[in-house]
Amino acid sequence: MKRCAAYIRVSTEEQVLHGYSLEAQKLALTDYAAAHNLVIFDYYIDEGFSARKKMSKRKEFLRMLSDVEADRIDLVIFTKLDRWFRNISDYYKVQEILEAHHVNWKTIYENYDTTTANGRLHINIMLSVAQDEADRTSERIKVVFQNKRNRGEVTNGSHPLGFCIKNKQLVPDEADMKIVKDIFDFYELNQSIYTTAQMLREKYNLHFCNATISRVLKNKIYTGEYKNIKNYTTPVIDEKRFNDIQNIKPLPKERKTIKRVYLFTGLLTCRECGRKLTANHSSVKYKDTIREYNLYRCKRYVDQKLCTHKKVLNELKLETYLITQTKQALKGYNFLADIKDNQNRNYHMEVTRINKKLEKLKELYIEDLLDKDTYIKDYKNLNTKLLSIPDFEAQNNLTFLKNRLNTDFESLYHLLSDTEKRVFWRSLIAEIIVDKNNQVTVRYK
Repeated sequence: MKRCAAYIRVSTEEQVLHGYSLEAQKLALTDYAAAHNLVIFDYYIDEGFSARKKMSKRKEFLRMLSDVEADRIDLVIFTKLDRWFRNISDYYKVQEILEAHHVNWKTIYENYDTTTANGRLHINIMLSVAQDEADRTSERIKVVFQNKRNRGEVTNGSHPLGFCIKNKQLVPDEADMKIVKDIFDFYELNQSIYTTAQMLREKYNLHFCNATISRVLKNKIYTGEYKNIKNYTTPVIDEKRFNDIQNIKPLPKERKTIKRVYLFTGLLTCRECGRKLTANHSSVKYKDTIREYNLYRCKRYVDQKLCTHKKVLNELKLETYLITQTKQALKGYNFLADIKDNQNRNYHMEVTRINKKLEKLKELYIEDLLDKDTYIKDYKNLNTKLLSIPDFEAQNNLTFLKNRLNTDFESLYHLLSDTEKRVFWRSLIAEIIVDKNNQVTVRYK
């Protein structure tokens, strides 16, 4: 039985004008597969996407192509050609991928043939017609939507924070609008999106990221304006105050003259949530001295309190642990260096042997014991062999590596600067996974 992909698409515009049903397409494709002895590998449903959109916007379509390239699919079925594409150039790009993996396509309500010139011409004509129809439909929809907006009506079912939809119009929702007003008030007073996010967590238990809060603050719908239409809905903030808030520029943080180096930045991953641990530092007064500590914490816990990893990881303790582990890991490197040294000696022996042959060839040619063509041919062959020998010494200084590893690693390590230490760890370690109890798992390169 052939494995087929059932592709289904309905654009927002078509849902408005024609009421095309995703369920109807799915049922028709399922019945067709059963009647033609096909097994449906998966359904790929792009809802609310026009066929004129870029392929990168149609996520389910891209997922289907991924399965095609993985050779999981033998056939693609859909109801009509305009469900597939309304753009000729994109059609041929996809067709090239399908042909490379020996995958055909079939419309269950239409008959097309891609194997003949006439069949391909027919497809081109139908795609051109569909493309033109899509453009005209889009223009009509834009006019319909503009008329709706002019009457203060919504054009879809989504609505911004603080509003709800009643009688096809946006009206303030008192409970959510209080949150919106607090966002504007708090930001205007504190001039910080980060502290505004903290306020929302503490007061409303809402975990908004900075980008979401920024979008609320910049959305002119709260002045009653939408797509340049004044009085589209009830304003909750006057336009002058809204513009003043847009002009707020938070004071820059005071820059420190000393740049702090964190040894394990980018290497630490939280096992609980998969996010990277972020670096910070702390100063503690002990007797008459100030002690500085580099620390790492889970960013998701710090910003949103959505992770169970609450503990702080001390960089000095982690460094001490890794030095001990690395000393053990490096013990096997001496054997590797010995092998590389042998390869290096073989390289020099082979180079010497070929160079001697080149000298001998030159002597024979000078003594007229070889004709010019034979000399050139043999010279090229020997040079090709010379260039093909891997130069292990050029790749890495093996003698230096062996000597360094035979000395005390820890003593050498402490001679490095902080920047050099960071480079060393990043060259040796791929990832350090830290759980909520600060137990670490090291994954070496």
